[in-house]
Amino acid sequence: MLRDYKKIARLSYILIVIAIVLIALSVVFIISDSPQSEDVSIQAGSSYHLTYNVTIKQGDYLFYSVIANNSRANFTACLVAPTGAVTALGNITGNGSLKKDVVASDSGNWTLILKNNANLNAYARLTVYRISYLITYTIVFGVSLFASGFILLLVSLNLRRREGNYSRRQRGLD
Repeated sequence: MLRDYKKIARLSYILIVIAIVLIALSVVFIISDSPQSEDVSIQAGSSYHLTYNVTIKQGDYLFYSVIANNSRANFTACLVAPTGAVTALGNITGNGSLKKDVVASDSGNWTLILKNNANLNAYARLTVYRISYLITYTIVFGVSLFASGFILLLVSLNLRRREGNYSRRQRGLD
């Protein structure tokens, strides 16, 4: 018959392995859902529209970044929902970057709009990507399982140590 600490240790090993598999699968899915990026040149006073080609589901996390390559650049960026609602509005001036995220309120194709507010042509790199809410929940569940497995492993090690101390006292070795 297995001792209690061995049962707990085996359970903790199983939980940790399941957690690692879940987290690894989530990372693979995040990597496979590639972002859409473009290097653009925008005329003074005009705007550029980048439509994300992946259908977004309500509850997905949308991220965008804008990297300006001109010290005199002045951009306004925003995400536009399929319903026309403007979200995640941000400004960037000079060389630098802007990163925003939003939880999708609507399903469909979202568009990143970048407007050049400067009086000269400006260059920027636009990137849009998403993380499905299912992947987010899988990561949270995997991390929770990992923490539970680690705590159970510590409990089993503590029980093993206590059992060893008890058996030494019984034999009169202490």
